[in-house]
Amino acid sequence: MKARQQFTQLAQSLLSHDVGMAIVDVRGTGDAEGELIDVTWNDWCDDVAAAYASLAKTGVPVFVLGLRLGGLLGLISLKNATFSAAGLVLWEPQFSGKVALKPFLRMGAMSAKLAGREQVNAPGDTREIGGYLLSNAFEQSLNEAVASTDFPAQAGLIVKVSAEENTDLPPAWNAALAPWKEAGVSLTIDHVKFPTFWNTTEIIASDTLTDITQAWIVARLAQ
Repeated sequence: MKARQQFTQLAQSLLSHDVGMAIVDVRGTGDAEGELIDVTWNDWCDDVAAAYASLAKTGVPVFVLGLRLGGLLGLISLKNATFSAAGLVLWEPQFSGKVALKPFLRMGAMSAKLAGREQVNAPGDTREIGGYLLSNAFEQSLNEAVASTDFPAQAGLIVKVSAEENTDLPPAWNAALAPWKEAGVSLTIDHVKFPTFWNTTEIIASDTLTDITQAWIVARLAQ
């Protein structure tokens, strides 16, 4: 929810170059049908893959953009796509579902402790995390999600977003990027110094992040 403004800002900027943007709400989120408790990570992958296939059939170049866990969602969703994506944009990506899930599980355990109860996660059970019910099936399917060694697009833009000047990539990023670089994938890696807008109290958006992403997409379309 905190990132919507950033995506909207990019969409408005791309329109000035006659590039449309569809923001996909996967099942159980936003305006999409269903409840989060009833879906799995694999359902989310199917939703993104279906949206991508629908756009790709129009014959126009299609780029896929994902923020954090959405980056992993894009990587996996495109893996078996019939059409080759023109580009994949990853903002501050996470490359392992298990690693991405850990802080949320700690949050759930802490909430349970503060409420004076023990948190369990037996088959069929759910966890309440930040007001959301997370099913055991969702947790298990997300735990198995990892970035593929094959890059599922013609090129990639990967942007690190942090409030610090340090531009060094995390070890997990280097490990994920290594096989793509070895395969000769065209990768552009950049850094935007900006607060982590998906976590801030106020809704904020980075003009620099928008400009970098727009410029890369427009340049790819011109090739």
